[in-house]
Amino acid sequence: MTQPAETQPAPADTTGRFVTAQVEAWQSTGVPIHPAIARAIAAYWQTPRNAFAPFASTGTVTDSLDAEIGWALRDAGTAEDAAELHALRAYLAAI
Repeated sequence: MTQPAETQPAPADTTGRFVTAQVEAWQSTGVPIHPAIARAIAAYWQTPRNAFAPFASTGTVTDSLDAEIGWALRDAGTAEDAAELHALRAYLAAI
């Protein structure tokens, strides 16, 4: 899996508080989220047939992943969901 030259440190785990902390740090510093956090965000949005699934499971970026993020942003129910999707999009733009 390709990743940006610089990311945030590896989290202790990928539970909600660590996801939130890295998204907030990205918003304030611009340093991309850690790959494990990027995959955790994708895992939340995956279904068996969407572009989040290959990224969440193996880190594979498909051609349709950015469009899938756009669709998910339209369906994001909270500001936190939207922030996580924007952080994922920024991570992908950095790789």
